[in-house]
Amino acid sequence: AQAEVLYKRALALAPDTRLTLDSLANLYAYLGDLARQGPLLARAYPAIRTNPNFVDTVGMYLVYRRDWNAARKLYAGAKEPQNLYAAYYPIEVKRGDAEWYAGDRAAARAQYLRAVPFIEAMQRLYPKSRRWHAELGWVYARLGRDADALQQGRLASSADDSSRGAVRYAPHGALALARIEAQVGEGPDAIASLDKLLAMPTGTLVSVPLLKLDPVWDPIRDDPRFQALLRKYPSPGPPSATSVAPAAATDGEADGSG
Repeated sequence: AQAEVLYKRALALAPDTRLTLDSLANLYAYLGDLARQGPLLARAYPAIRTNPNFVDTVGMYLVYRRDWNAARKLYAGAKEPQNLYAAYYPIEVKRGDAEWYAGDRAAARAQYLRAVPFIEAMQRLYPKSRRWHAELGWVYARLGRDADALQQGRLASSADDSSRGAVRYAPHGALALARIEAQVGEGPDAIASLDKLLAMPTGTLVSVPLLKLDPVWDPIRDDPRFQALLRKYPSPGPPSATSVAPAAATDGEADGSG
């Protein structure tokens, strides 16, 4: 519980620190503890809602609760993050995801199509960045461009990134590939990718509770091999403070510039 203790200690010193509130909320999500995450976000929301870079923590909480309409409303009112080093997504992708889960595939497709030109431009600008390969692959998958999606996912997973964050963010690329594989019907490959991720230290990036909560994995949820994977790994205790991976790319990994 070292990470949780340190976050709470930091909040005792500075109760309204957005990054600490956001990090503790992500820790509770990693543990699958929405009962503790919810009240924390209720407390944090006045601070978070003024900064679009953190709105996704609230959005993912709503998605994990499968409160699709609330997630749609939140993302619809969110502004595009201005700081690309802190923002991990174009807001249209999150709006598209919310519409997708709510069952409005036409509205989802419209949002994804709006995001494509920007993501493709960023991917061309920073061709070694896992982040933009991952984003582009995810959108292609949702648009039914399966082959293109898998190509981008594999590039995200194996990007030859020489930036300072290359090793630190390698699991992000592997998780991106697994998400894409699950979406395009490559369930066995997605499960194999997740098996490798769960066997290594990844901070708060992936855990059995998160796999149970996240609707991203619904396409493979009923696969006996996925269920066996959930049983294979015990539900985690809190990661150590030194292993907690941030939810968004920072430094060079945000744009691949190093």
